[in-house]
Amino acid sequence: MVLFASLVYAVIFAAAFLIAESCHDTWCRIHDGDPVGILLFILLPLIPLLLLSLITYKMRESVFRAWWNFARWWVPVIIVFTLLLNNKGGGGYLGMDTVFDGLIYSILYGVLIVTSLVKIVRAYRKK
Repeated sequence: MVLFASLVYAVIFAAAFLIAESCHDTWCRIHDGDPVGILLFILLPLIPLLLLSLITYKMRESVFRAWWNFARWWVPVIIVFTLLLNNKGGGGYLGMDTVFDGLIYSILYGVLIVTSLVKIVRAYRKK
């Protein structure tokens, strides 16, 4: 289910990005204030979730469970921080107004990826 949901989102995100970049009219562009643009940005943590679930897809259930026990609470944390930073006003590139926003996102995604890989490798070696 995780793989399917994140795969569907990745396809939608890629299609929206390609349409927005290839279209030169204002009606088909995704802007920072658009509900579609905000939703795509809020759900951006599903992209690394797709990559990590692809890594665990062929592994044993215990390896997937070890990773999923961490990811199922960390991804909502990233989404909450994204909502908080995105709703503070402004609206720079991808909702990042300052270097601080980029730093926070880098830390959150870095923790997700590094911790996930460590948990996957440890669970895989244990089995």
